[in-house]
Amino acid sequence: MGVVLLTGEAVTKSLVEAAVNKGLRDLQENPARGIRNLVDLGAMFAGGRYQKEFFQLAQSELENEDSVYYRLVEKVVCNTSAQILKTFGMNLIYNCWNLGARKIRKKEQREHFNIPWTLIYEMGNWAQIDSKLIKSTITQGKKLGIYCYIFSVADKKDYLEQILPIMIAEQDAAFLLLLSPQLLTDKIIDDIIDATNIFVVLDNDESTNTQLCIDKSDILNHKHSLFGVSYSYHSLADWQNAKDLQDNVEKMGCSFLFLYEKEREHLCAPQVQETLSLWRRSLSSTVFPIVLYHDIAVIDKNISSAPSLVIVDEHGRLSIYTNEGGRYTSEQTLADSSLEQVLSAVKLI
Repeated sequence: MGVVLLTGEAVTKSLVEAAVNKGLRDLQENPARGIRNLVDLGAMFAGGRYQKEFFQLAQSELENEDSVYYRLVEKVVCNTSAQILKTFGMNLIYNCWNLGARKIRKKEQREHFNIPWTLIYEMGNWAQIDSKLIKSTITQGKKLGIYCYIFSVADKKDYLEQILPIMIAEQDAAFLLLLSPQLLTDKIIDDIIDATNIFVVLDNDESTNTQLCIDKSDILNHKHSLFGVSYSYHSLADWQNAKDLQDNVEKMGCSFLFLYEKEREHLCAPQVQETLSLWRRSLSSTVFPIVLYHDIAVIDKNISSAPSLVIVDEHGRLSIYTNEGGRYTSEQTLADSSLEQVLSAVKLI
């Protein structure tokens, strides 16, 4: 019988997977110990100051079993499928924030162009979709170190049906899928849960979506899915209302409240960071707030030399938002040039 020898990265990943498996087994025997072990593991392999601070906060809070963070983590790990926690967690924490981050840093230092840690597809206003191009871009992106992809499909059922097989096939990538709750048929939900690498975010912006979000949340909870609920905002003045929405999100049995900006100005804005940090430190419910594009940019700032937010349009052009408030639209398209060529044409570093 042949012997398979693992070296380098494969050894490290194998050891991490073994530790995750043990942590998940511990959850069955001793939930408190299992939760702490998983958070400790995340802290060990998180790359960058933002990720480390997140896990250090969790470690500190978990020392007190009466902490709201303890109840939050307990709710997530006890209500979510162990396989989803393992696959999505490994893809995000290890592939994106560790392996991918190291690839990105090495490439940026050697070739002096910016590489985002995630690519965003906002498809709500698209008139067409090229699923082959999206598939090709993900393959190219992983070679550069990009293991996270966000698809916002709004209420476009045909777009969802085209990109879902792509997400399912890319088992080493982490996907956020933002969509109207009306798109979640029983089959789509089962396909997403079986994939184990997709984090669903229900759009609750429209008043007509509220009851649908409640109904779909019941199903997602029953099937032990990983999901969140999203609202948009225009300015910090809207955040008080967003905090009030935490109660509604908690009633849905959901642990994550996503806020996304309608208008993007400066990335990593200090006033946004200060308000968000205060909110998180004084958390009063088992719902964790995520300001989607701000948090993406903050993580990018801890990975890259120059933080950026990169959105792919329907023509394969990249809209690149910078920390100084600038926005660049690539002249080249992904249909005519490689992802590396398009990114390298915009010199941010």
